[in-house]
Amino acid sequence: MSPSADSVPDPLEVFPELREFGRPALLLNPRLSGRALTPRDSSVGGPLLWPADAPWPTCSLAHLVKLPEPPGTEEVVFDEPVALQPVLQLFARDLPEGWSLPEGAAVLQVLWCPNEHAETPESFGNLFAPSIAIRWWHGTGLADPLEDPPVPHTRDPSYDLSGCPGGTLTPESTVDHPSVFALPDSLADRIRAWEEETGAVGRYIDDTASLSGLKLGGHPSWGVTDPFPMHCAECGTDLEHLLQIDTISLGETLIFLGRGYSLSVYRCPTSLAHPHRVNIQ
Repeated sequence: MSPSADSVPDPLEVFPELREFGRPALLLNPRLSGRALTPRDSSVGGPLLWPADAPWPTCSLAHLVKLPEPPGTEEVVFDEPVALQPVLQLFARDLPEGWSLPEGAAVLQVLWCPNEHAETPESFGNLFAPSIAIRWWHGTGLADPLEDPPVPHTRDPSYDLSGCPGGTLTPESTVDHPSVFALPDSLADRIRAWEEETGAVGRYIDDTASLSGLKLGGHPSWGVTDPFPMHCAECGTDLEHLLQIDTISLGETLIFLGRGYSLSVYRCPTSLAHPHRVNIQ
């Protein structure tokens, strides 16, 4: 019989050297709000506080559209431009003490094209997920918000948030640790051996490393591929993990990325103006 999680020591107690790899993370914990969300709420799937004079982003890439017959087949469709869809809005004022957005930004917004894309300019290799847009606002221009944003005319039900009631955020500050695949080999081998000996295989990767959920900061998930270097296309600086998006469950809305993968967004620490990148694991 496998031991319970409570009966197995905390990996951080067994391997205290893991603490040096810890990074601050913010679990955003979306919850159904029970009320109509407004553009001034931090939310998932809610309306955005978008400047009325700013162009709404669109997707001009090819989309993989599922065909009814035969099952499992797709066709490539060019039906641009497709208006992007709000995914996340996070106001700096709603962050816990000690947290802020980069460069003094007032709000972070994430939008996506709710269709599958084999590859996008911001992806590292194959994606097979929505294309992602990031916007940062510093307060200027937000006094006159757009009242009637466009909606995408092509939507894959797997990624469509248009029927989502939206959820408010209850941010929880924590410390995240690297996937076992991102640790030094010697330490990773010792953790695997300890898990085998204690009968608690997966204790570290399931409970301590690469925490799941909608997450700001922390460590990305790995496993589909091994970790690889990620550099800014503009200046060559090492990218840092900004945001993780995995399964979104709000009311009757259930969004899976691929087969339950996590999509990580990376940013250049040098400048918010430099392009973001994404990777799916």
